[in-house]
Amino acid sequence: MKKYIKPFALLIVLIFLAILIFSSFSGNGFFIDNDKEDQMILEIMYVETFEGGKNSRKNFLIDAGEILKETYPEVNVKITQVPFDTLKQNSENMEGHLISFGFGAGEILQSHLAPYEGTLSMSHTFWSSGVSEDEVLAVPYMFGMYYFFQDGAPLHYGTENACSTLLGGYYDKNRIHIEEFSSVTKDEAYRNFLKGGSLLGSQRDVVKVRQYEEKFPMEYDLERMENYTDLVQYISLTKNLSDKEKVVAEKYIEILTSEKMAKKTEEYYMFNILEIAGGNSSEGFEKSNISLVPNVFIPNEHLLKNQKIAYLALTGGEAEQNFLKDIFKS
Repeated sequence: MKKYIKPFALLIVLIFLAILIFSSFSGNGFFIDNDKEDQMILEIMYVETFEGGKNSRKNFLIDAGEILKETYPEVNVKITQVPFDTLKQNSENMEGHLISFGFGAGEILQSHLAPYEGTLSMSHTFWSSGVSEDEVLAVPYMFGMYYFFQDGAPLHYGTENACSTLLGGYYDKNRIHIEEFSSVTKDEAYRNFLKGGSLLGSQRDVVKVRQYEEKFPMEYDLERMENYTDLVQYISLTKNLSDKEKVVAEKYIEILTSEKMAKKTEEYYMFNILEIAGGNSSEGFEKSNISLVPNVFIPNEHLLKNQKIAYLALTGGEAEQNFLKDIFKS
């Protein structure tokens, strides 16, 4: 019996070596997993520059990543939320393949962005707001709108922190000083409205007031401002892309701006960039009719200087809208 042990042990060793060699070449064995080597992480930086309606827009980006897997199963989307103050202080060290942002961040990011050459499904009014020097550097994928909450009292509006609007002062926590407005912060304006007053707010205020009404019924007139918005969320390619990564990233943007994703915006109480009918019409989030979106790359100093013009354009002033169209060019 003992004379067979050595040959048998040798046979086991030879079989083991054969499995090792085969698995190395096949890529499907025990030791080398080429599937893992082929995995790709698509990194997206997310900068929130204005309040959304409901739920985090970061989740919207994650949902688009799940659809991307249908075409590229080896690609995983990683979202990193970056505070705006961090972006301002550290934009030179920006990492990631894509970045999502809104007004106020465009001027900071412009030199770090690469042109998008994929499909554009939205209207010229929207996609042209992301153009710089005849190149599409930012693609819009959802937006908010302004609303008047009116009960006859003086109008209140203001800004603080991440309120990214022309009427707001852009991140500097400035109190606005326009004769039509009281000089208050955004939160103060909302509280004043609840005490008895009027408010110029956004889709976020619609959500907040609806929730407040459930416990404390109140009467007011709500008017949506159809003419103008700067509450737009964009997605851009960065210059940190290889050729393969660019193909995948552009496919991701096409998915993000597709009809399938547009129908999901109602979950966030935001407007879809394709402006298709539907959504949360009972809450005022039906089809919109925007006629003016300023260029996202306009210098912030111009935005601050033209707050009153923006207000007049927002309320329907044709001369002011024409003026904005002239100055809001990259």
